[in-house]
Amino acid sequence: MEYTVTAWGKEYFLVTPDDLETVLEGFHHVAVVGVKRGYTESDPADFHASYRTLYDRLAAGDKLLWARDWGFAGLHTGLTDHTENVAYAPTKRLSVPDFAEPCVELQAFAVRAWKDSPLTKGWEISQNPENILGLVMCFPSKVLYPGGGIRTSDTLADVTVRDTIRSRLKTFMKPLKVTNGEKTVNTRIRVSEAAKADLRQFFFMKDSGLTIL
Repeated sequence: MEYTVTAWGKEYFLVTPDDLETVLEGFHHVAVVGVKRGYTESDPADFHASYRTLYDRLAAGDKLLWARDWGFAGLHTGLTDHTENVAYAPTKRLSVPDFAEPCVELQAFAVRAWKDSPLTKGWEISQNPENILGLVMCFPSKVLYPGGGIRTSDTLADVTVRDTIRSRLKTFMKPLKVTNGEKTVNTRIRVSEAAKADLRQFFFMKDSGLTIL
């Protein structure tokens, strides 16, 4: 990979496992970390199975522990319509991503109360697994190439993947608003009505004392 992503655009959302399959339908899943030699792409069913386990555990009100639950809580996939841009370079033990350009990435995200806000995003999953609240779609907004060349998101092939997912989410999801009795916060996390009902049982929501509006 002869580039460096210097800025990411991020969109946060919570959706039921069944609806997630519809939102991601048609895209290739690819690893964005080291993989076994000979790897080409992932079976989407593996990602969806991990998400279903994660969602069901959260909806049951379980307090997740990283040492025990990292196998599904650390779910992470790349999404692409352009497998011609996807390649892996062999190292001594693994093959590592050697993409012609970056793709969409999808993983879980965690939240915490911070300073004067009862809910902030972007915390490290491994340190806050009990506070997982959904998925974040990441797409490069600024990519630096050798020699100083810069590309923005609209020039990348998989901007269509980002836009399609964004469009699908907007058809049945609305921004989540919460209150702690004194302050109302627009979390900028999109949530479906079906997922909102389950969200009330998530460990973070019950532990924080926040009310969903």
